[in-house]
Amino acid sequence: MTKKEKLEQKAIVSLASQLSRQAGAVLKKYFGGRSEIEKKEGVGNIVTRADKESEEIIVSGVRKRFPEHSILGEEGTNEDMSSNFLWSIDSLDGTLPFSNGLPWFGVSIGVLKNNRPYAAVIFIPFGFSREEELYTAVKGGGAYLNGTRIHVNSKEKLEDSIVGFDYAYTQRERRIQEILLKVAPKVRGTITLQWAVGPLCFIAAGKFDGYIHQNMQHWDIAAASLVIKEARGKVTDLLGNEIVYKQGKVFDYCASNGRIHDQLLSTIK
Repeated sequence: MTKKEKLEQKAIVSLASQLSRQAGAVLKKYFGGRSEIEKKEGVGNIVTRADKESEEIIVSGVRKRFPEHSILGEEGTNEDMSSNFLWSIDSLDGTLPFSNGLPWFGVSIGVLKNNRPYAAVIFIPFGFSREEELYTAVKGGGAYLNGTRIHVNSKEKLEDSIVGFDYAYTQRERRIQEILLKVAPKVRGTITLQWAVGPLCFIAAGKFDGYIHQNMQHWDIAAASLVIKEARGKVTDLLGNEIVYKQGKVFDYCASNGRIHDQLLSTIK
C-alpha cells in the first residue's frame, strides 16, 4: 500500500468506527423492547425500525465526509454507484435474533475499492463477554479486535472443529439436506445463529473454525470477509473460488481458519 492509500484507509476506518458505534447505540436503545417489525421477501426475513434508524445514521455520516463515494445499504440506500469506492452497509445484521431479544447482532460496514474489499468495521454491542467488540481491518494491514491484532486458530482437522451454518430465507429444505446432514457427522459440533457477520468475526478471533452460508447479499459479507482474510483465514464460494463482488449478486460462501477449508469444501460437495 502507498502512503496515500494508508492515510485513505485510516480515514475510512476512523469514520466507520465512529458511525458504527453511533448506529450500535440505536440498536441497544431498541434491544429487548418493542420495535416495529415489517416482513420482507422470504419466510423469516424481517426489518425493524432499528434497522432503518441505524442505516440513516451511517448514510448521513458518509455523505458528509465522503460525498463522492457510493453507498449501498440493505434497507434501501442505493446512491451514485459510479464511484470507485462503495460503502456496503448492513445497519443491523442479525435482525431475527435481535427482534427476539437474543444478543446476536451487530453493525457491518465494508468499503470496497474497485469492487474489492478495502476496509472493514464491524461493531458488536454484546460480544462473548457481553462487552462491546469492534472488529476492524484494512487490506494488507491485518485484522483487529478493540485495537488488538487477531488471528484465526490453528486447528487442522475437521473432526476437531466447530462449524456453523445458517439457513437462507429460501431453499431451506435443500440447505438442511445438502449441508447439515453432510457436515454434522464429520465435525465436533455444529451451531447456527441466524447471523451473518458475527460468526465470521469469531472465526477471525479464533473462537469458531468454519461457517457456511447461502444466499447472502453484498452487505452481508463485504466487511466480514476482509476481517477473516486479514486474520489469515479464508473465504470462498462453495466451489472454492474467490468471491466476486457485484451489486445484486447473491453469494454462497464458506469461511474458515484456512487449515480446514479444503476438507470442509470436499464434505459439502
